[in-house]
Amino acid sequence: MPSTTDFPQILFMCFIHLTDSENDITAAEVEDFHSLLASPKWTKSTVLREALPQLQSHYESLWSAYTTKALSINIDAIGEHWALICKALPADEASALRLAALEFVRNVHQSAPPLRARSGVANSDGGRSRARAELEQLFGTPVTSVPAPTTKPGPKMPASILPPTDASPRPAGPLKARCVKITPEAPDVKTYTFVPDQPVHFAYKPGQFITLELPIDGHVLRRSYTISSSPTRPHSFAITVKRVPKGWVSNWLHEELKVGAECTVSGPYGDFSCVDHPADHLLMISGGSGVTPMMSMLRFLADTAAPTSIVFINNVRTPADIIFEKELMDLSARFGEALQLGILPTNLPLGQAWPSLVGPWSEAALLALAPDFMERETFVCGPPGYVEMVRGTLEQLGYPMHRFHQERFGTSVAPPTPVQRPQRPPSEPVAAPIALPMPPEPAALVAASPAADTQTEIVFQQSGVTVSCADGDVILDVAEQNGLALASSCRSGVCGACKIRKIEGEVQMGEQTVLNEWDIADGYVLACLGSAHGRVVIDA
Repeated sequence: MPSTTDFPQILFMCFIHLTDSENDITAAEVEDFHSLLASPKWTKSTVLREALPQLQSHYESLWSAYTTKALSINIDAIGEHWALICKALPADEASALRLAALEFVRNVHQSAPPLRARSGVANSDGGRSRARAELEQLFGTPVTSVPAPTTKPGPKMPASILPPTDASPRPAGPLKARCVKITPEAPDVKTYTFVPDQPVHFAYKPGQFITLELPIDGHVLRRSYTISSSPTRPHSFAITVKRVPKGWVSNWLHEELKVGAECTVSGPYGDFSCVDHPADHLLMISGGSGVTPMMSMLRFLADTAAPTSIVFINNVRTPADIIFEKELMDLSARFGEALQLGILPTNLPLGQAWPSLVGPWSEAALLALAPDFMERETFVCGPPGYVEMVRGTLEQLGYPMHRFHQERFGTSVAPPTPVQRPQRPPSEPVAAPIALPMPPEPAALVAASPAADTQTEIVFQQSGVTVSCADGDVILDVAEQNGLALASSCRSGVCGACKIRKIEGEVQMGEQTVLNEWDIADGYVLACLGSAHGRVVIDA
């Protein structure tokens, strides 16, 4: 075998190439990597179990060499080091290292922070995916006839999914789609099925989300929704929306969107998908309408006959609030023993019986419904508090958190009634809007100046627009009130679609779950939460 530092150094170089090839490594990725090193039980490879503790002990010196540029890391440098190691080894030992390196690369890539893709940028994982492909090509050619690993492949996108025979290649960027069906799923929950306005194959991964541009009362509002349908049925796609109290867009969708209405669709976005993290054994956990990406994945796995064992724990308020209830029962029968379905209502109406557990999420419920959870790849979706509760339970039980994938969602509430301003004639909306408070149309690009003691100025640098507003005004509200269309979705600091960079000035934010310490250090803020104080310059 090579010296004690040769192979661990290769592993370190692979980690850096995967996470920092575009100089955008995050603190969360470093933390997850240390978790991989500290708990090597995730691998059965003897080579890795020996190399990971060595890498852990040499990590500080390797990191120092990298940051001081004493160690150059790119695919060519990794290839040179790899060739030197293999040259000194018998073919069977080199092949064992090759398989270990491949397993390491795939696990590091899979443990990337799940919130990265929520920035609203379609190719937010592009650099990491390219780096993984380069490394897999480097390590992928067998050296000898050593048998391939015996583990089953996880679910893959089947090549047999073809577009309609008259379909043309999907154009880049947003496309128009028409609502063709509206299906009630549960109280205050509806599924909206869309087809593109031209015959194209709408490709996506199960679990991803799209952003709709909705023309409401002459305004274009953007909201992101998880796709609940499966990519195995590519002629249409669907979203499932729950009406929420004071939910601005969800109320409009439920009351006013009709079959035949058109809107613009961007995406898909996100890496919360069983395709990105293939495994033979899955644990899916959802709270409320967090069931939507799980349904997309279940439909996909059923349609592709994936050889996957699934435990699905679905938390609901009451049995009447079960979304997709009939289809979940059908899928349970279709999967047979491969799907263990645990629907967990928090409350039961007086006198109603229930055949399984009742109560909120708990460690006891997890152990009862998924006693083998340590062996499963875990996907969790629901409100932020619910997701954090599930995450905390698994952490306390010693679950390998690099196999934990989360998707959180928030609600979009109606903004306060705006100050009345002269309005332009509104463009014709898709359907008559309901009586909800709406942001005012701009009368001019520069708002009326407030009192001198509360004077604040926001400079939108790319747009060449400077706006005066009150101290503490939210950046997204100011932009919309002055005719500037910033990307946004949840309006509650959860999705990250409105992430923008502050060049100068003071912006304060409340609680948010998207930006990490590296983002904040680079000046990034969330326009939906960020309040401006004094003169602020925004890269938008």
